[in-house]
Amino acid sequence: MNYLIESLSSKTVFFKRRVGSYGPENHALMDSVKAHLKKEKLFSENTVIYGIALDDPTKISAEHCRYDVAVESDVAIPNMSSKDLDSGDYAIFEIDHTSNAVSAFWNTFASLLTQDSYAIDFSRPILERYRISLINAGRCEMLVPIKMQ
Repeated sequence: MNYLIESLSSKTVFFKRRVGSYGPENHALMDSVKAHLKKEKLFSENTVIYGIALDDPTKISAEHCRYDVAVESDVAIPNMSSKDLDSGDYAIFEIDHTSNAVSAFWNTFASLLTQDSYAIDFSRPILERYRISLINAGRCEMLVPIKMQ
């Protein structure tokens, strides 16, 4: 599994949040946000959507885990809150958009980063980045916040 390092600048995103155990409900929230963007005529090939798991389910009870679906937009999106995504360096893993590939990512990314002298920056969440052009090709990206060890 290969990755690239990318420095991201802080950016404002618009999001919807759900609280509860991670799973199929996160996918339903993603579908809801996409439908909302289409209704507002803000969905295009250039749309970038993020899935953001804000809590570690090994440290927070499942019913309190927060998950945001966020979208980059130059204009305010009705009925969505806004926040800034943190700037910094990220290891970008482009993977197949399948449950097997996502599982493989979660099982291997930490050791790959460690062997290359990177540490995960736990002050920022891992981001799932969905560029529509990549999704149409059956791919997605996982962005792991990093710092040098």
